Amino acid sequence: MGTRIPAHASSHNVIPAEEAEKWLALMLEQDWKKSPHIGFAATLLARKSGDRLRDIQDDLRDKLSAKLRNSKTPANWVELIEQVKELDDKESKQFFGESLPPGLKLINQ
Repeated sequence: MGTRIPAHASSHNVIPAEEAEKWLALMLEQDWKKSPHIGFAATLLARKSGDRLRDIQDDLRDKLSAKLRNSKTPANWVELIEQVKELDDKESKQFFGESLPPGLKLINQ
C-alpha cells in the first residue's frame, strides 16, 4: 500500500518518499474527473504526515493540490495533503471499505 500514514503498521513499513513521488508523477498524468479513485489514491499517497522523511516534496504537493481542486474532488482531500489531519468517517469508510461501528474511532499511537 502506498499510503504515507499506515493504518496498522509502523511508519518504517511505508515506501520511501522518492518512490511515492514517482508514482504520483504518473498519477498526475491521468484524468481524475473520469477516474476519481485515482485522485483519492494520490491523496493517500501524498498525505502529509509531519515527518520530513516520509513527506513528499513541496513542489509536487502544490501540483497535486491544484489538480485536486481542478478536478473538483472533495475539499478535505486537499486538506489531507496540505496539513497533518486524521481521516474523517467518510474517508475511513472509503479507505477501509466499510464503516466502523458507532462510537469506534481509529487513533494513532
